[in-house]
Amino acid sequence: MLQHRIFYNGHHLLKNKSHYQISYVLRRLVSYDQHESPTIPHHIHPSPILQLTDKIPSSCYILIAGGGIIGQSVAYHLSECGIRDIVLIEKSKLASGATWQSAGQGIHVQNTLIQTHFTRYSRELYEKLNNQGHDIGFVENGSLWIAQTADRLHTLKRQYATIKALGIDCEILNVEKVKENLPIIYPHEVWGGLLVKNDFMVDPVPLALTFAKLSIDNGVKIVEDCHVKEILTEKQRAGQYDRVTSVVTSEGNIKCDIFINCTGMWARELGYRSSPGVRIPTQACGKL
Repeated sequence: MLQHRIFYNGHHLLKNKSHYQISYVLRRLVSYDQHESPTIPHHIHPSPILQLTDKIPSSCYILIAGGGIIGQSVAYHLSECGIRDIVLIEKSKLASGATWQSAGQGIHVQNTLIQTHFTRYSRELYEKLNNQGHDIGFVENGSLWIAQTADRLHTLKRQYATIKALGIDCEILNVEKVKENLPIIYPHEVWGGLLVKNDFMVDPVPLALTFAKLSIDNGVKIVEDCHVKEILTEKQRAGQYDRVTSVVTSEGNIKCDIFINCTGMWARELGYRSSPGVRIPTQACGKL
């Protein structure tokens, strides 16, 4: 099981003028020991609607580890490029990890330009899938970013210029316009805001399963309950780098030319199962 240990540093009453403030110190440790997946809601079990592969094949061109939204999207896009010899393996059930617990928000205001490009592409793709009749819960409901300081408003104006240049429907709002969109605010505490009309939401599980269905239609083989035990490699080009040659799983060995790690928060753990180990700079963290 995934082990969570929570430590409270008491709850100290700290006197602050006329009132007391309760202070909690919370620490959450995530174990990298062998674990099972969290409890899977019955409504997301894909078996009744997907034609999954019962037995893992002996070889493939591309092997993808991870059956969440990342792995399913990679499988879908590769198969759309015409690649057919693709196998995706999932240690539990499809979309049973972080995918079914995610918020499904599409935000164009990002830290980097490439992330904004990804969001814009995602919106266009999800809108197309929605128009094709796939029930992925796509709603273009927009988002409102509020500035409570002059510096924050300056930042929002810079972000506005960036996403506006990419064709995103957005506008800078003065205090009165912010009040119209969000009547509960106190105008004297607000400097302005940024309204991004193209921001959206999707339902992550139906979206992941839609990717899975379209991938299967394109010839991708998907195997559930298949756990990666070890990733075998061999030296290439006079020992300059290691190439994955096969993967040892709980359901048998499978040879591959390309291996793609799409296990999300467990990517780091899977990297250490490679021979030799590969350090992946990610860290699983708890979120409250």
